[in-house]
Amino acid sequence: MDDLLSKVLELQPSWTAANTKEMKERGAVIRQHLPDLLRQNRPRLTAALGVPPGDLGVEGRDGTGLKSEIPWVRVFVREQSPSSTTGWYVVYLFSATGRRVYLSLNQGTTIWTGGVFKARRVEDLRARVDWGPAATGGSHSRARGPARDH
Repeated sequence: MDDLLSKVLELQPSWTAANTKEMKERGAVIRQHLPDLLRQNRPRLTAALGVPPGDLGVEGRDGTGLKSEIPWVRVFVREQSPSSTTGWYVVYLFSATGRRVYLSLNQGTTIWTGGVFKARRVEDLRARVDWGPAATGGSHSRARGPARDH
């Protein structure tokens, strides 16, 4: 895992929207290698989440057509988060500078309208953020700890 995360971070400073050699390599790690490695750990992940193995999804994205500056790989329960714009999921996010990788609990914040992504209403997002700790038995805090270098 460390080698794959490091490879993405190493390639991040070479980001361009064009599908260069570096972006093709980054795409292979994001869309194939990291998801494959996470899928190998499916039994442990599904046991921890309490879901059947077929309900757990893993996907990586680095842009459709043009390459996105911030690639990501997410682990999700299919019924609860059928797309990255819907529901909650755990995601690896890579900094644009290539200095950090974050493991984050995220929720879909946009809606695909068929032509563009539209931001969800702030009130709706806040209500979901407030719901999260109550649903998981955790404490509520919007504060974030310090980012860690990989």
